[in-house]
Amino acid sequence: MNLVVVQGNVTRDAEVKTFASGNSVVEFSVAVNRRVKKGDQWVDETDYFDVKSWGKKVPSKGDAVLVEGELRQERWESDGSKRSKVVVNANRLTIFSGYKKDSGTVPEPELATAGVGTSQGDGEDIPF
Repeated sequence: MNLVVVQGNVTRDAEVKTFASGNSVVEFSVAVNRRVKKGDQWVDETDYFDVKSWGKKVPSKGDAVLVEGELRQERWESDGSKRSKVVVNANRLTIFSGYKKDSGTVPEPELATAGVGTSQGDGEDIPF
């Protein structure tokens, strides 16, 4: 089973690439904070995750998001060297519209699941 759930803040404005078929891929990064104990103190550490969403909703820098999907390893060759990275391929994306880090309020989420699917289609046939 390959399932991942990531909740955090978008680190940069999303890049949208539209294909000749009319399908779009939205690429962005999410920062997730976690508390770890170092010595006698608790400190925040941040992990960053690249996300690909196949849909119409586009988060902005600073937006709080919840991403549900699967991990995918992308492979390519650059200057004769084999390269790879792991990305989260979103099946469901929830954008907490209007919520920015440290704003102190959490509004109702804007469910951004319509149109989010896999790379095989535009997600219009997904039942959620």
